[in-house]
Amino acid sequence: DNLGLIVVDEEHDPSYKESVMPRYHAREAAVQLAKILSATLVLGSATPALESMYKARKGEYRLLSLSTRVPGRKLPQVSLIDLKQEKKERGGSDLLSSTLLTEMSDCLGRGEQGILFLNRRGFANFLICSRCGHVPKCRNCDISLTFHKKDRLLVCHHCYWKEGAPDLCPACRNISLILMGAGTQRVEETLQKGFPHNRVIRMDADTTRSKLAHFRLLEEFRQERGAILLGTQMITKGLHFPNVTLVGVVSADTALNLPDFRAAERTFQLLTQVSGRSGRGEKEGKVIVQSYNPTNYAVQLAVAQDYDSFYEEEVGKREDLGYPPFSQIINLIFLSKDRQVAEEGSTTLKKMLGGSRLAGEGLEILGPAPCPLPRVKNFYRWHIIIKMKGDGQEKNFIREVLSSFYRRKKEELRLVVDVDPVWIM
Repeated sequence: DNLGLIVVDEEHDPSYKESVMPRYHAREAAVQLAKILSATLVLGSATPALESMYKARKGEYRLLSLSTRVPGRKLPQVSLIDLKQEKKERGGSDLLSSTLLTEMSDCLGRGEQGILFLNRRGFANFLICSRCGHVPKCRNCDISLTFHKKDRLLVCHHCYWKEGAPDLCPACRNISLILMGAGTQRVEETLQKGFPHNRVIRMDADTTRSKLAHFRLLEEFRQERGAILLGTQMITKGLHFPNVTLVGVVSADTALNLPDFRAAERTFQLLTQVSGRSGRGEKEGKVIVQSYNPTNYAVQLAVAQDYDSFYEEEVGKREDLGYPPFSQIINLIFLSKDRQVAEEGSTTLKKMLGGSRLAGEGLEILGPAPCPLPRVKNFYRWHIIIKMKGDGQEKNFIREVLSSFYRRKKEELRLVVDVDPVWIM
């Protein structure tokens, strides 16, 4: 009863959305709690969720802006490297441009620290046979296995199936298997070869499994002059190291081309957030962003550190396509160990939804179709996406249809109803 202030820091972070039942969003729960208690709610972020900024621009929220860093320090100087052009003109390693390597060498030579960000763990994205093109895949999921060099394992990052990496192609017995793509382990190896006298601290899901490992690694980095912190998304925000004067983004393209309407927003947020780790002390900072797609608006505006322009560009695209904040999304996911059961269940529900006069007016129904990840943990996955633009009438109709469907669906079919999903994968 005495609660007067609720603060949601980094309110844009997708981890606030629960991935299992009940699939609530902590930010929206905080909004409702503040209303019930007549409390003040502060949503804080350098890169607010598009939905939050839309409400602020409409006057539903009060917008308070910090136009400068505390205490008045300069934003880092951000440079964008076109990896296509870089490799054509200057050479450089497979992973790190000559520009980034030179800046890192200068940074470490001054006894300062650097951070490198790559949102992909493991050593290589996958193995491929140079003769027949075979790619080892997970036996439980329709996805390629990631190569982990230290233990010579192929690992599925969805169900955690593991198997030994083959010496020969399992399909044609060819001896030449090529490592495609790169993860944090491969970048770590490159850094250790390039900077043998400097400590490289890797932070990803593989190095932070043990209790308190996250805090231990950060404390080791804090105390180490001339060290490099290499990591995935967990190092992009909330870190304050005054001696960090260089941040390098190994690949700005990792999330850009995912089949998700929030891909551009997520890319902009990650690039902006990790750039903010540089130059937080007395010394000015630099950021080097590497990309094969440097003309993309999300990459360009993150480099320019221009949230307002990104918002205007992205909100226009969302309005044209009818995505949030101009609609509410419901992702209906059909799961079964029998592919046909999953497909038939989605088709049946589509017919039930499409039979309403509301379909095509307040409701837009997309699908059914296989999910972008069509099989995970041995469950086949189909989905229907509903864009809902109306009021309570549409919601009541969907509840009634789902209730009817639950009564008649097959026992071996599971239906997941995800309202306001942060991922469409």
